[in-house]
Amino acid sequence: MLPEIEKYLIDIHHSAELLIQKTGNINSYEHYQNLEELIKDGILRRLAIIGEAVYQIKD
Repeated sequence: MLPEIEKYLIDIHHSAELLIQKTGNINSYEHYQNLEELIKDGILRRLAIIGEAVYQIKD
């Protein structure tokens, strides 16, 4: 495996682990909407990291 692909896979794994740990108690969109803006920003940031890493692997 190429080192840069491995780095992207590690980024995906790390972000996914954090999302699972920190959002496990969110069970509805309404619950998500009631979270503090900073927490929602963190969730969106981790999803963006995953999306960017997948895009880079694809290329």
